[in-house]
Amino acid sequence: METLKDTLDIPWRFERRLIQEQLGAQKYGKIGTAISELVSNSFDAGATKVEVILNENQLGAAESLTIRDNGCGISLDTVKNRFAAVGVQPDGSAGRFGRFGVGRFAVYRIGTLSEWESHSLNTEGKIDQVLFRLSEDSAEKLSVKTSVSPEDKTGTTVKIYNLSPHESDYFSARKITEDLLTQYMSYLIGRSNKEIFVNQERIDPKSMIKNQERETRTVTVEEKSYAVEISHLILNRSVLNQKFPSQFLMCSNGKFVASEDLEVVVPNNYLALVNSDYFDEIVSSNRESLVSLDSGYQKILNDARTGIETYIRKQSESAAKTFIEEARSERYYPFKDATPTPTKHVEQAIYDAVLEKINEKVDIAHLSKKHQAVIFKLLNRAMKNANIMDACILHSVL
Repeated sequence: METLKDTLDIPWRFERRLIQEQLGAQKYGKIGTAISELVSNSFDAGATKVEVILNENQLGAAESLTIRDNGCGISLDTVKNRFAAVGVQPDGSAGRFGRFGVGRFAVYRIGTLSEWESHSLNTEGKIDQVLFRLSEDSAEKLSVKTSVSPEDKTGTTVKIYNLSPHESDYFSARKITEDLLTQYMSYLIGRSNKEIFVNQERIDPKSMIKNQERETRTVTVEEKSYAVEISHLILNRSVLNQKFPSQFLMCSNGKFVASEDLEVVVPNNYLALVNSDYFDEIVSSNRESLVSLDSGYQKILNDARTGIETYIRKQSESAAKTFIEEARSERYYPFKDATPTPTKHVEQAIYDAVLEKINEKVDIAHLSKKHQAVIFKLLNRAMKNANIMDACILHSVL
Protein backbone atom coordinates (compact mmCIF):
# COMPACT_ATOMS: atom_id res chain seq x y z
CA MET A 1 0.00 0.00 0.00
CA GLU A 2 1.40 3.40 -1.03
CA THR A 3 2.20 5.95 1.58
CA LEU A 4 0.58 9.32 0.90
CA LYS A 5 3.05 12.19 0.57
CA ASP A 6 2.32 15.85 1.15
CA THR A 7 3.02 18.40 -1.58
CA LEU A 8 4.67 21.50 -0.21
CA ASP A 9 4.92 24.90 -1.91
CA ILE A 10 8.26 26.40 -0.84
CA PRO A 11 8.71 30.07 -1.75
CA TRP A 12 11.92 31.35 -3.30
CA ARG A 13 14.19 33.29 -0.97
CA PHE A 14 16.91 35.73 -1.90
CA GLU A 15 19.80 36.57 0.36
CA ARG A 16 20.41 40.25 1.07
CA ARG A 17 23.94 39.97 -0.25
CA LEU A 18 22.67 39.05 -3.74
CA ILE A 19 22.18 42.70 -4.71
CA GLN A 20 25.20 44.27 -3.03
CA GLU A 21 27.71 41.54 -3.84
CA GLN A 22 26.78 39.35 -6.83
CA LEU A 23 24.86 42.00 -8.78
CA GLY A 24 27.02 44.90 -7.63
CA ALA A 25 30.49 44.73 -6.10
CA GLN A 26 31.48 41.35 -7.60
CA LYS A 27 29.79 41.71 -10.99
CA TYR A 28 32.17 44.38 -12.27
CA GLY A 29 35.86 43.61 -12.50
CA LYS A 30 36.92 47.26 -12.51
CA ILE A 31 35.53 50.45 -11.00
CA GLY A 32 35.82 52.05 -14.44
CA THR A 33 33.41 49.43 -15.82
CA ALA A 34 30.93 50.19 -13.03
CA ILE A 35 31.09 53.94 -13.72
CA SER A 36 30.61 53.17 -17.41
CA GLU A 37 27.51 51.11 -16.57
CA LEU A 38 25.92 54.07 -14.77
CA VAL A 39 26.78 56.37 -17.69
CA SER A 40 25.08 53.84 -19.99
CA ASN A 41 21.96 53.99 -17.80
CA SER A 42 21.93 57.77 -18.27
CA PHE A 43 22.09 57.45 -22.06
CA ASP A 44 19.37 54.76 -21.94
CA ALA A 45 17.22 57.33 -20.11
CA GLY A 46 17.55 59.67 -23.09
CA ALA A 47 20.28 61.89 -21.65
CA THR A 48 22.31 64.00 -24.04
CA LYS A 49 24.72 65.17 -21.35
CA VAL A 50 26.29 63.11 -18.56
CA GLU A 51 28.59 64.64 -15.95
CA VAL A 52 30.99 62.67 -13.77
CA ILE A 53 32.22 64.74 -10.83
CA LEU A 54 34.92 63.64 -8.41
CA ASN A 55 34.45 65.39 -5.08
CA GLU A 56 37.64 65.71 -3.00
CA ASN A 57 38.22 66.66 0.63
CA GLN A 58 40.65 69.32 1.85
CA LEU A 59 43.54 66.84 1.66
CA GLY A 60 42.85 66.12 -2.02
CA ALA A 61 41.53 62.59 -1.42
CA ALA A 62 38.38 61.40 -3.20
CA GLU A 63 35.39 61.76 -0.88
CA SER A 64 32.48 60.97 -3.18
CA LEU A 65 31.60 60.52 -6.84
CA THR A 66 28.64 62.16 -8.54
CA ILE A 67 27.03 61.13 -11.84
CA ARG A 68 24.47 63.60 -13.16
CA ASP A 69 22.43 63.56 -16.37
CA ASN A 70 19.65 65.43 -18.17
CA GLY A 71 17.63 62.35 -19.08
CA CYS A 72 13.93 61.72 -18.54
CA GLY A 73 14.41 60.95 -14.85
CA ILE A 74 12.96 58.21 -12.64
CA SER A 75 9.28 58.59 -11.78
CA LEU A 76 7.66 57.03 -8.71
CA ASP A 77 5.89 54.57 -10.99
CA THR A 78 9.23 53.59 -12.51
CA VAL A 79 10.74 53.11 -9.05
CA LYS A 80 7.87 50.81 -8.07
CA ASN A 81 7.58 48.74 -11.23
CA ARG A 82 11.10 48.77 -12.68
CA PHE A 83 13.79 50.14 -10.35
CA ALA A 84 12.74 48.00 -7.38
CA ALA A 85 12.32 44.93 -9.59
CA VAL A 86 15.56 42.97 -9.87
CA GLY A 87 16.16 41.66 -13.39
CA VAL A 88 13.32 43.62 -14.99
CA GLN A 89 12.98 43.21 -18.74
CA PRO A 90 14.15 46.14 -20.93
CA ASP A 91 11.47 48.47 -22.25
CA GLY A 92 12.20 47.52 -25.88
CA SER A 93 13.75 50.83 -26.90
CA ALA A 94 16.23 50.44 -29.76
CA GLY A 95 19.90 51.09 -29.16
CA ARG A 96 19.77 50.53 -25.42
CA PHE A 97 22.83 49.42 -23.47
CA GLY A 98 20.93 47.72 -20.64
CA ARG A 99 19.49 44.25 -21.15
CA PHE A 100 19.23 42.55 -17.76
CA GLY A 101 17.81 45.20 -15.44
CA VAL A 102 20.60 45.18 -12.84
CA GLY A 103 22.93 47.96 -14.04
CA ARG A 104 21.95 50.35 -11.25
CA PHE A 105 23.61 48.05 -8.71
CA ALA A 106 26.98 49.03 -10.19
CA VAL A 107 27.02 51.72 -7.51
CA TYR A 108 28.01 49.03 -4.98
CA ARG A 109 31.25 48.43 -6.91
CA ILE A 110 32.13 52.11 -6.45
CA GLY A 111 30.96 52.74 -2.88
CA THR A 112 28.71 51.29 -0.20
CA LEU A 113 26.20 54.16 -0.06
CA SER A 114 24.51 56.15 -2.82
CA GLU A 115 21.93 58.92 -2.76
CA TRP A 116 19.57 59.28 -5.74
CA GLU A 117 17.69 62.41 -6.69
CA SER A 118 15.57 62.31 -9.82
CA HIS A 119 13.19 64.72 -11.56
CA SER A 120 10.64 63.46 -14.08
CA LEU A 121 7.69 64.83 -16.02
CA ASN A 122 4.28 63.61 -14.83
CA THR A 123 1.06 63.20 -16.84
CA GLU A 124 -0.07 66.71 -15.87
CA GLY A 125 3.03 68.29 -17.38
CA LYS A 126 4.63 69.07 -14.01
CA ILE A 127 7.99 67.94 -12.63
CA ASP A 128 7.98 65.37 -9.80
CA GLN A 129 10.94 64.67 -7.53
CA VAL A 130 11.91 61.36 -5.94
CA LEU A 131 14.67 60.86 -3.38
CA PHE A 132 16.04 57.55 -2.09
CA ARG A 133 19.22 55.81 -0.97
CA LEU A 134 20.85 52.50 -1.82
CA SER A 135 22.75 50.89 1.04
CA GLU A 136 22.85 47.56 2.87
CA ASP A 137 19.37 48.24 4.26
CA SER A 138 17.99 48.67 0.72
CA ALA A 139 18.09 44.90 0.18
CA GLU A 140 14.86 44.55 2.16
CA LYS A 141 13.08 47.80 1.33
CA LEU A 142 13.51 50.99 -0.61
CA SER A 143 12.38 54.15 1.22
CA VAL A 144 11.38 56.78 -1.33
CA LYS A 145 10.48 60.39 -0.64
CA THR A 146 8.37 62.23 -3.20
CA SER A 147 7.55 65.88 -3.66
CA VAL A 148 6.90 68.55 -6.24
CA SER A 149 10.22 69.31 -7.87
CA PRO A 150 11.78 72.75 -7.41
CA GLU A 151 13.52 72.16 -10.77
CA ASP A 152 12.08 73.02 -14.18
CA LYS A 153 13.93 70.24 -16.02
CA THR A 154 14.26 66.46 -15.80
CA GLY A 155 17.33 64.42 -14.93
CA THR A 156 18.95 62.18 -12.34
CA THR A 157 21.83 62.75 -9.92
CA VAL A 158 23.56 59.84 -8.17
CA LYS A 159 26.03 60.67 -5.43
CA ILE A 160 28.16 57.75 -4.21
CA TYR A 161 29.90 57.74 -0.80
CA ASN A 162 32.26 55.41 1.09
CA LEU A 163 34.34 54.84 -2.03
CA SER A 164 36.24 51.58 -2.32
CA PRO A 165 39.25 52.01 0.02
CA HIS A 166 41.25 49.25 -1.71
CA GLU A 167 41.35 51.16 -4.99
CA SER A 168 41.78 54.74 -3.83
CA ASP A 169 44.47 55.31 -6.48
CA TYR A 170 41.85 54.90 -9.20
CA PHE A 171 39.79 57.90 -8.17
CA SER A 172 41.36 60.68 -10.22
CA ALA A 173 39.83 62.74 -13.03
CA ARG A 174 42.58 61.60 -15.41
CA LYS A 175 41.99 57.86 -14.91
CA ILE A 176 38.21 58.20 -15.08
CA THR A 177 38.53 60.24 -18.29
CA GLU A 178 40.84 57.66 -19.87
CA ASP A 179 38.47 54.80 -19.03
CA LEU A 180 35.42 56.63 -20.36
CA LEU A 181 37.29 57.70 -23.50
CA THR A 182 38.14 54.06 -24.22
CA GLN A 183 34.62 52.86 -23.40
CA TYR A 184 32.70 55.51 -25.32
CA MET A 185 34.96 56.82 -28.09
CA SER A 186 33.06 54.98 -30.81
CA TYR A 187 29.68 55.87 -29.27
CA LEU A 188 30.48 59.59 -29.05
CA ILE A 189 31.93 59.72 -32.57
CA GLY A 190 28.70 58.36 -34.01
CA ARG A 191 26.40 60.58 -31.92
CA SER A 192 27.21 64.27 -32.05
CA ASN A 193 24.35 65.08 -29.64
CA LYS A 194 25.81 62.99 -26.79
CA GLU A 195 28.33 64.46 -24.34
CA ILE A 196 30.30 63.22 -21.34
CA PHE A 197 32.05 65.60 -18.93
CA VAL A 198 34.54 64.70 -16.19
CA ASN A 199 35.00 67.50 -13.66
CA GLN A 200 33.55 69.95 -16.21
CA GLU A 201 36.02 68.90 -18.93
CA ARG A 202 34.29 67.52 -22.01
CA ILE A 203 35.48 64.23 -23.49
CA ASP A 204 35.73 65.08 -27.19
CA PRO A 205 37.17 62.23 -29.30
CA LYS A 206 36.43 64.09 -32.53
CA SER A 207 39.07 66.67 -31.64
CA MET A 208 41.62 63.84 -31.87
CA ILE A 209 40.60 62.66 -35.35
CA LYS A 210 42.42 63.85 -38.46
CA ASN A 211 40.74 61.49 -40.93
CA GLN A 212 38.13 58.73 -40.76
CA GLU A 213 37.06 55.99 -43.18
CA ARG A 214 34.39 53.33 -42.68
CA GLU A 215 33.80 49.97 -44.29
CA THR A 216 30.98 47.46 -43.69
CA ARG A 217 31.47 43.72 -43.87
CA THR A 218 29.09 40.80 -43.29
CA VAL A 219 29.99 37.77 -41.19
CA THR A 220 27.83 34.64 -40.85
CA VAL A 221 27.67 33.04 -37.41
CA GLU A 222 25.56 29.89 -37.02
CA GLU A 223 23.70 30.61 -40.27
CA LYS A 224 22.82 34.15 -39.21
CA SER A 225 24.39 37.20 -40.86
CA TYR A 226 25.78 40.05 -38.78
CA ALA A 227 26.94 43.46 -39.99
CA VAL A 228 30.44 44.42 -38.94
CA GLU A 229 31.46 48.07 -39.30
CA ILE A 230 35.15 48.96 -39.23
CA SER A 231 36.12 52.58 -38.56
CA HIS A 232 39.67 53.41 -39.61
CA LEU A 233 40.76 56.49 -37.65
CA ILE A 234 43.86 58.56 -38.31
CA LEU A 235 44.48 60.66 -35.22
CA ASN A 236 46.35 63.94 -34.99
CA ARG A 237 48.51 62.49 -32.23
CA SER A 238 50.00 59.14 -31.24
CA VAL A 239 47.75 56.55 -29.64
CA LEU A 240 48.91 56.46 -26.01
CA ASN A 241 48.84 53.12 -24.20
CA GLN A 242 47.57 54.72 -21.02
CA LYS A 243 44.46 55.90 -22.88
CA PHE A 244 43.83 52.91 -25.13
CA PRO A 245 44.75 49.29 -24.36
CA SER A 246 45.59 48.77 -28.04
CA GLN A 247 45.05 50.27 -31.49
CA PHE A 248 42.35 47.72 -32.31
CA LEU A 249 39.14 47.98 -30.25
CA MET A 250 36.01 45.83 -30.58
CA CYS A 251 32.75 47.62 -29.71
CA SER A 252 29.02 47.05 -29.40
CA ASN A 253 26.64 49.92 -30.10
CA GLY A 254 29.64 52.17 -29.61
CA LYS A 255 30.65 50.70 -26.23
CA PHE A 256 34.02 49.01 -25.66
CA VAL A 257 34.04 45.19 -25.59
CA ALA A 258 37.67 44.09 -25.91
CA SER A 259 41.06 45.06 -27.30
CA GLU A 260 42.98 42.97 -29.82
CA ASP A 261 46.38 42.88 -31.54
CA LEU A 262 47.42 43.14 -35.18
CA GLU A 263 50.17 41.26 -36.99
CA VAL A 264 51.38 44.17 -39.12
CA VAL A 265 53.32 47.31 -38.24
CA VAL A 266 50.67 49.82 -37.17
CA PRO A 267 51.18 53.59 -37.65
CA ASN A 268 51.40 55.19 -34.22
CA ASN A 269 48.45 57.49 -34.99
CA TYR A 270 46.10 54.77 -36.26
CA LEU A 271 43.09 53.42 -34.34
CA ALA A 272 40.59 50.79 -35.51
CA LEU A 273 37.09 50.58 -34.01
CA VAL A 274 35.02 47.52 -34.91
CA ASN A 275 31.28 47.55 -34.15
CA SER A 276 28.88 44.62 -34.43
CA ASP A 277 25.45 43.93 -32.96
CA TYR A 278 26.66 40.36 -32.28
CA PHE A 279 28.49 41.78 -29.27
CA ASP A 280 25.36 43.24 -27.62
CA GLU A 281 24.75 40.37 -25.25
CA ILE A 282 28.44 40.16 -24.38
CA VAL A 283 28.39 43.79 -23.20
CA SER A 284 25.06 43.57 -21.39
CA SER A 285 26.10 40.53 -19.38
CA ASN A 286 29.60 41.88 -18.67
CA ARG A 287 31.25 38.86 -20.32
CA GLU A 288 33.98 40.88 -22.03
CA SER A 289 36.66 38.86 -20.26
CA LEU A 290 35.29 35.64 -21.81
CA VAL A 291 35.12 36.69 -25.46
CA SER A 292 38.12 34.53 -26.35
CA LEU A 293 35.89 31.48 -25.69
CA ASP A 294 33.11 32.65 -28.01
CA SER A 295 33.40 31.11 -31.49
CA GLY A 296 31.21 33.82 -33.06
CA TYR A 297 33.38 36.56 -31.62
CA GLN A 298 36.50 34.82 -32.91
CA LYS A 299 35.02 34.56 -36.41
CA ILE A 300 34.19 38.28 -36.48
CA LEU A 301 37.60 39.08 -35.01
CA ASN A 302 39.46 37.17 -37.73
CA ASP A 303 37.43 38.80 -40.49
CA ALA A 304 37.90 42.28 -39.02
CA ARG A 305 41.63 41.69 -38.53
CA THR A 306 41.97 40.76 -42.22
CA GLY A 307 40.16 43.95 -43.26
CA ILE A 308 42.22 46.17 -40.95
CA GLU A 309 45.57 44.68 -41.94
CA THR A 310 44.69 45.04 -45.64
CA TYR A 311 43.79 48.70 -45.06
CA ILE A 312 47.01 49.39 -43.14
CA ARG A 313 49.18 47.79 -45.84
CA LYS A 314 47.55 49.87 -48.56
CA GLN A 315 47.85 53.05 -46.51
CA SER A 316 51.47 52.30 -45.63
CA GLU A 317 52.40 51.70 -49.27
CA SER A 318 50.71 54.92 -50.35
CA ALA A 319 52.22 56.92 -47.46
CA ALA A 320 55.71 55.51 -48.13
CA LYS A 321 55.52 56.49 -51.80
CA THR A 322 54.36 60.00 -50.93
CA PHE A 323 56.99 60.35 -48.19
CA ILE A 324 59.89 59.38 -50.46
CA GLU A 325 58.65 61.71 -53.21
CA GLU A 326 58.52 64.60 -50.75
CA ALA A 327 61.84 63.62 -49.15
CA ARG A 328 63.61 63.79 -52.51
CA SER A 329 62.49 67.38 -52.93
CA GLU A 330 64.10 68.52 -49.67
CA ARG A 331 67.37 70.43 -49.95
CA TYR A 332 69.05 68.13 -47.40
CA TYR A 333 68.24 64.97 -49.38
CA PRO A 334 71.77 63.67 -50.26
CA PHE A 335 71.12 62.32 -53.78
CA LYS A 336 70.52 65.31 -56.01
CA ASP A 337 72.49 64.27 -59.13
CA ALA A 338 70.39 64.49 -62.29
CA THR A 339 72.28 61.57 -63.84
CA PRO A 340 73.55 59.32 -61.03
CA THR A 341 76.11 56.62 -61.66
CA PRO A 342 75.05 52.97 -61.29
CA THR A 343 76.74 52.88 -57.88
CA LYS A 344 74.96 56.04 -56.72
CA HIS A 345 71.69 54.64 -58.02
CA VAL A 346 72.09 51.53 -55.83
CA GLU A 347 73.10 53.66 -52.81
CA GLN A 348 70.04 55.83 -53.31
CA ALA A 349 67.74 52.80 -53.46
CA ILE A 350 69.20 51.47 -50.19
CA TYR A 351 69.03 54.92 -48.59
CA ASP A 352 65.34 55.32 -49.57
CA ALA A 353 64.46 51.85 -48.26
CA VAL A 354 66.10 52.51 -44.88
CA LEU A 355 64.55 55.99 -44.72
CA GLU A 356 61.11 54.44 -45.24
CA LYS A 357 61.67 52.01 -42.34
CA ILE A 358 62.80 54.84 -40.07
CA ASN A 359 59.71 56.82 -41.04
CA GLU A 360 57.48 53.88 -40.03
CA LYS A 361 58.93 54.02 -36.53
CA VAL A 362 59.35 57.75 -35.84
CA ASP A 363 57.04 59.40 -38.41
CA ILE A 364 59.72 61.65 -39.93
CA ALA A 365 57.14 63.33 -42.16
CA HIS A 366 55.61 65.10 -39.15
CA LEU A 367 58.88 66.25 -37.59
CA SER A 368 60.23 69.76 -37.99
CA LYS A 369 62.49 70.51 -40.96
CA LYS A 370 65.47 70.86 -38.61
CA HIS A 371 64.88 67.38 -37.14
CA GLN A 372 64.37 65.92 -40.60
CA ALA A 373 67.69 67.39 -41.77
CA VAL A 374 69.51 65.78 -38.82
CA ILE A 375 68.02 62.34 -39.56
CA PHE A 376 68.78 62.60 -43.29
CA LYS A 377 72.40 63.53 -42.58
CA LEU A 378 72.86 60.88 -39.88
CA LEU A 379 71.57 58.17 -42.19
CA ASN A 380 73.78 59.31 -45.07
CA ARG A 381 76.87 59.36 -42.84
CA ALA A 382 75.98 55.94 -41.36
CA MET A 383 75.97 54.45 -44.85
CA LYS A 384 79.40 55.92 -45.62
CA ASN A 385 81.12 55.52 -42.28
CA ALA A 386 80.40 53.19 -39.39
CA ASN A 387 81.76 55.80 -36.97
CA ILE A 388 78.92 58.31 -37.07
CA MET A 389 79.77 59.95 -33.75
CA ASP A 390 82.38 62.32 -35.18
CA ALA A 391 82.55 66.09 -34.79
CA CYS A 392 80.57 66.77 -37.95
CA ILE A 393 77.57 64.65 -36.92
CA LEU A 394 77.68 65.88 -33.32
CA HIS A 395 77.62 69.42 -34.68
CA SER A 396 74.55 68.57 -36.78
CA VAL A 397 72.76 67.07 -33.78
CA LEU A 398 73.53 70.13 -31.65
